[in-house]
Amino acid sequence: DAGGDHFWMAIRAWAEGGSSKLLYFGYVPTEDECDRIRDKYGVEPAMTFLDVGFDQERMAGIITRFGWQGLKGDGNRKTGWEWEIKAGPKKGQKETRLYSKKWHAKAKNGMRAQCWHLATEPLQYILQRLIEGEGAEWLRHDDAPPTYEKHLNGERLVVSKDMRGREVKKWTRIGANHARDCEAYQVAAALMFRVFTTYRAEPAESD
Repeated sequence: DAGGDHFWMAIRAWAEGGSSKLLYFGYVPTEDECDRIRDKYGVEPAMTFLDVGFDQERMAGIITRFGWQGLKGDGNRKTGWEWEIKAGPKKGQKETRLYSKKWHAKAKNGMRAQCWHLATEPLQYILQRLIEGEGAEWLRHDDAPPTYEKHLNGERLVVSKDMRGREVKKWTRIGANHARDCEAYQVAAALMFRVFTTYRAEPAESD
């Protein structure tokens, strides 16, 4: 997650079925250091994601340089995107997924970074259930820095009223939230790679 002239990075190990454990979270000053930490933990470049919602052109350049992928939250998408199932007993049927079809962000050098839009509101609900222990095992490492817990609680569900007087619930930032953003991206990536999902379909890379 980009934070201006620095980054916040999380690495989480996922097991088939959806259980997971946080291995690393912290402040990282440069993209080169991010890639060094990625390599240290054995994370493949294609399984490394960077938020392109901030300074998209620069983030796209970083992604193309290291072979990562891009994510961009779309708060206006309440349910997700429709996909056609490509294999299995439900082949040909439609389903809603919390990530879009692949799109590309252009970098200054003309190269294109592979990216995905995310339905952030539904992802926040899934993440909160995991945090509260209401789903698959979701663990943190023992020496996670204090900033992790602080950032994890940097958003809360706020109830307000719309123009018609109806109650509307929305996840709202109340402080630093980089850890929460990183963990929401983790859930999205786990869905894309089908280690945390209820469907079996073609790989996320396919259009």
